[in-house]
Amino acid sequence: MTTNLFCLIQTLERQISINPKNNMKRVKDAIAYFNLDFSNIKKIHVAGTNGKGSVCKYLTEILTLAGYKVGTFVSPYLKVFNERILLNNRLISNQDLKLYLEKILNYNDTLDEKMSFFELLTVMAFLYFKDQEVDVIIIEVGIGGKLDVTNTINYDLSLVTNIGTDHIEKLGPTEIDILNNKIGILKENGTMFTTMDLKHKDYVIDYSRKINAQVFFVDKPEKLNDNPLRFILEGNQYELKMIGEYQLFNAALAIKGINYLFPNIKYETISKALCNAKWAGRLELINDTPKIYLDAAHNKEAAIALRESIEILFPNQKIVSIISILKGKDYQSFITELNKFSKRIIITSFPDPRLADLDKIKTDFPKIELIKDFNAALKEINNPCETYLITGSIHFLGYFLNNFKK
Repeated sequence: MTTNLFCLIQTLERQISINPKNNMKRVKDAIAYFNLDFSNIKKIHVAGTNGKGSVCKYLTEILTLAGYKVGTFVSPYLKVFNERILLNNRLISNQDLKLYLEKILNYNDTLDEKMSFFELLTVMAFLYFKDQEVDVIIIEVGIGGKLDVTNTINYDLSLVTNIGTDHIEKLGPTEIDILNNKIGILKENGTMFTTMDLKHKDYVIDYSRKINAQVFFVDKPEKLNDNPLRFILEGNQYELKMIGEYQLFNAALAIKGINYLFPNIKYETISKALCNAKWAGRLELINDTPKIYLDAAHNKEAAIALRESIEILFPNQKIVSIISILKGKDYQSFITELNKFSKRIIITSFPDPRLADLDKIKTDFPKIELIKDFNAALKEINNPCETYLITGSIHFLGYFLNNFKK
């Protein structure tokens, strides 16, 4: 990555707006300015507390293999900024990233009321996909749904994973508030598929009827095997490269969405694509001796899903969890779940201004080991008889990947 591109990314990331409540209008104005018309493009919107990235990956893999030109927008990234914008399952090139960063930053310079980082990033992705003349766009929600700036266009299909309490300070204060925000991506006459808990079913269906929309709840498919993960859905058998019990829901949601919006895509294509799909940081094995897994879990619901998968996949292994946590996260619930399967929990730091108060966490959980120096914590990965789990923040995973030497 060139110095100039790095500086452009930094400039984008520093952009803030003095009037956050006006975010939707600013993005709609930008869409009008760039004359972005998506009426002839299939559009899929993906929301939910956990699993959005995996669902987007499955969809992208299937549609690309089926011969469609696919634009995918996801966030955040693990190693490089380019991961946020994909064309046919490949990262946007540095050359294109530079070009579109310059376009969107120049546009922002003309405004009296400046746009924020994520607003600009969203419009940049829209503009890039339009210029590339894609057939399909797959857009992951940033936070929530209803008031997220990705919700400024109309979609052909809405997919919602689960409903949890992450970002409750912005979306809450209650679970119903969060639910309303997530299902807000469903618009009048729209269609949604979801794997959320059935306790929400009556509420969501009532909401859909009020706007003349339809909602389909997707059940967990029948599992045949743990590793590789195999399952049956509507009489068809599938195998996943990704592991983890939660991938059953994610894959089933993607399959249902594809079958609805692209009924012409054959089972063989879907099956092959799912078997090829890999999404970094989702119970991902990055080292064999000792075994090191990365998982992007960072909230209570993800920690529960992670714990369930660990107990199934590694029932007799000694797990050492190395974690770092950002401010505002429910670390009590997160660490409580990790304690149920971890032989040791080591908490460490990494350079991020949003890093949580590690001393406070150590006080609340005296048995965890606080090793603030990241390199010192890495030295604890030294026993081939143990399995190491790196988790707690996707940003921490990215830092680990960029600094861990095999």
